[in-house]
Amino acid sequence: MVPDTDLQLQTALKALQDVIRPALDPANKAAHEQLGLTIASLAMVRSHLPLLNQRDRAELRVLITMADAVRATGALHGQLQLFDGFGALLDDPLVDMAALHQARAELSDRIAGVVALVEGGPLQETVARAVVDSSAASFRLARSWFQAAGFETGGGLPAIETLLAEAVYE
Repeated sequence: MVPDTDLQLQTALKALQDVIRPALDPANKAAHEQLGLTIASLAMVRSHLPLLNQRDRAELRVLITMADAVRATGALHGQLQLFDGFGALLDDPLVDMAALHQARAELSDRIAGVVALVEGGPLQETVARAVVDSSAASFRLARSWFQAAGFETGGGLPAIETLLAEAVYE
């Protein structure tokens, strides 16, 4: 097997379409529906492979903005360094995707930790509002990402390539 992700996805899609689909019982509508969704999802993943690094960077940038909004609420109580250091990854053009994934997960967990820490306290609403207000960029990015697969039919969103190239997420 060739270690080429695009070729592997292309082969899997061809097998699903040319071998599995014809072998399905025509009366099994649920199986046909699930196969169609699987094919659409794999085709979307394949088309987005070249954009994965840009998307990871965009999502980390959005989380950094959210962390800054949470920091501005005063909820960190002397732990101001809790969100520090993540921006350096964006400055490194050679940072690998695993490091970006790990940083996104860690920063997301830290933000969630602050949200949990202030729950029931006087800053709960303020922190929640900061998170919600800064989430719009993340939702726009996600909606644009899935637009090519037909999951976003409302229109009005730029193509994911345009959104990532322009670095406009709000």
